[in-house]
Amino acid sequence: MSNIYINPYFTTSYLRRNTIIISVIVLLFSINIFGQENKIDFGVKAGVNYSTLFFGNDVPSEFPASFNGKIGFHIGGFMRYKFSEKLMLKPELLFSTQGAEYLLDTSEIIIDPNNPTFNNNYKADINEYMLLLPILLDYYFNPKFDVEFGPQFAYVVSNEITDNNDNIELSLGNYDKFEVDLCLGIGYNFSEKYRVGLRYNFGITERNNRKSSVFQLGLQFRI
Repeated sequence: MSNIYINPYFTTSYLRRNTIIISVIVLLFSINIFGQENKIDFGVKAGVNYSTLFFGNDVPSEFPASFNGKIGFHIGGFMRYKFSEKLMLKPELLFSTQGAEYLLDTSEIIIDPNNPTFNNNYKADINEYMLLLPILLDYYFNPKFDVEFGPQFAYVVSNEITDNNDNIELSLGNYDKFEVDLCLGIGYNFSEKYRVGLRYNFGITERNNRKSSVFQLGLQFRI
């Protein structure tokens, strides 16, 4: 029997042109301010992610599938440009592992329970390995507490899908690799060097008719 391919109404939209334009703008801006050394510092950061996915608007609410969250990690570096002691611009470059567990109730789409493809609990583990470019404004209420917000541009370097059924394959179609997120976070500074932060990233654009949702808990060290 041939395999059944499940494509849950995924569609493709491309952001390559906008991403290239934005990257060039960020590069030119960074070059322009790089010479102002007294206003710039650098650092490294790492932490854990809790990520999941949401279906986009084109997937009907009655479609018998859902997503569960999963744990991953992120690691990378950042730069801070000080507009003042309270307001800073903080671009980062991160490698991040994220994704979700895809759950499908096949009893809703396979009528014959004797069909070898039948499995009430079809699961597929979606793993995405991503490069993230958040460009955030960081506001310090005082030397200890700050809030950060801004856009994030993300690119999927690679992805893996594993499942529990040899007769069903989750198909993502023409896999879109670009997305834009909105980030909001809070931080606590132990000292001038160390900061712990909690951030939420939500996809404001759809990739293959789904949006990302990621919590990040990280520790950063200013060099």
